[in-house]
Amino acid sequence: MKDFSERHRHVVHFGLWAEESADDYGQLDALKILEAAAKRTYEHDMRGEDIEDALAFLKTRNQRRPFEDFRVALDVRDPRERYHRARHALVRIKIAMKVGG
Repeated sequence: MKDFSERHRHVVHFGLWAEESADDYGQLDALKILEAAAKRTYEHDMRGEDIEDALAFLKTRNQRRPFEDFRVALDVRDPRERYHRARHALVRIKIAMKVGG
């Protein structure tokens, strides 16, 4: 599993607060990947390693159901339904992660 918070760690200039917020920034980076996938899923098959890494990273921080729902949404054949299910799961992921919408 990719650690999305790693690039935000060991920031020499900003001290301890940067270390403490690295996981928060990592979560935001992983959410950005899911947001981009949800936007493009109507026209493209977005299943892939980046999506799986982002979902796995977020799931380690919160065990709620929306992470699996996002993965399942990407398997839906109908593009319109796939798009709406992915967007709905993304909103629920943000709520689970307590991130603004």
